[in-house]
Amino acid sequence: MTRGVMRGPLALVLVAALLSAAASGLSSPLRRRPQTGGLSQRRGLSSSRSINSELNLNPPSAANIMRVYGERPGEFDDVNLSTAWNRMGKSFGTMSASERRAFFGRHQDSLLQLLQETNPVVSRLLPRNLAWVAYG
Repeated sequence: MTRGVMRGPLALVLVAALLSAAASGLSSPLRRRPQTGGLSQRRGLSSSRSINSELNLNPPSAANIMRVYGERPGEFDDVNLSTAWNRMGKSFGTMSASERRAFFGRHQDSLLQLLQETNPVVSRLLPRNLAWVAYG
């Protein structure tokens, strides 16, 4: 990756998600902030932190990310989705092209599900989280 120029599968995912959000008429990620408050959201914060700690293992492992995603269906919030894409991008940087193809083949359904869960979220991501996704 040339500095400042994003390439590869995650770049395509991010561009597809942004175009999908724009095409559906959703607002810009720069305008909307996630809602805060409420007991259920505070409980969700604990779950979100737990998920992020599982995603942030060093070195990053795409297989670990897919394991966590599979074990916690529907529990990923905006930050968790951003972290998952970022850490997955970092782990792809350590894989050969054949390893990446094999990974995509093994996890195609889960990756598509993760993308479908991410698409509606892109429109409400804070700029920092959107950059975090792209940075991976």
